[in-house]
Amino acid sequence: SKENARKKLEELEAALKKSNLTSDKILEYKAEVYNKLGEYGRAIELYERLIKLEKAGFSFRAMEQYCNITCKYCVEEFIQSPEKREKAIEGIDKAINHLKSLISLGATAERYSLLGSAYKRKLMVLKPDDKQEFLEALKLSSEVYYEAAKVKNLRDSYAINNAVQLGRIYELLSGEEFSMDVKPKIKLSKILEDLAKALTDQPKEKKEYWDFVTDINLLLSAFTLEKKFNEKKWKYLRDSYLDLWKRAGSPSDKKAEEEHLEILLNGLEFAESEEGKGLKESLIRLRDEIG
Repeated sequence: SKENARKKLEELEAALKKSNLTSDKILEYKAEVYNKLGEYGRAIELYERLIKLEKAGFSFRAMEQYCNITCKYCVEEFIQSPEKREKAIEGIDKAINHLKSLISLGATAERYSLLGSAYKRKLMVLKPDDKQEFLEALKLSSEVYYEAAKVKNLRDSYAINNAVQLGRIYELLSGEEFSMDVKPKIKLSKILEDLAKALTDQPKEKKEYWDFVTDINLLLSAFTLEKKFNEKKWKYLRDSYLDLWKRAGSPSDKKAEEEHLEILLNGLEFAESEEGKGLKESLIRLRDEIG
């Protein structure tokens, strides 16, 4: 459990302190554990200590995770204290710039995905009446996720599902068809269709948690593309989420999926079309029944 994991970590920290043992590797490991526990504030403190060490030998992954949890923490702080909106936006923008710098050193799928996530989390802290800024961040997030998918020859299910779902919300808000800026232009439904064909179907007993996350996001992506509400597909999606929660590997795993649903709902607050309002009602009902 989360409580047992925290207790063991505290015991480890006490033993290390008593023995006067510390190193960049230990700091990085502890930061990652607190990240998995969903305790982003503590994890950020440790990452910042790590970054400030003289002759530190931390990994690029440490910087990537620092940027990622900084965005998560900014959202958490804003939700708890809405008056911190500007501080949250500033923190996420700083992380976005750091990630762009990392991409300039090496454009990996992971870094593009983290940048897409940063833009996605920015959607949660923007002013509710600024539709234009929201649309811009929404479009950037979808496009960057698609860049992540291209690095992996359009076989990165996490990146593609995010690109499709966020792109679909953009369509519903803007009234414009969203297609990736490539030649020939590719529609969202085509991207999803190609991914579903490429993924090999594994027996349920051989799947790991992230395989189930992939499956459920394919279902969610397909559901967002539906023109009309389908009760049977909605119930299957709901039951799949309930099954997923039983398999969550850590508190932060479930939190990430719940947060993603909230981001989609945040976007649909701007929906004016019947199609957009209908999807919003379906996702609210989904959130309430799986919460």
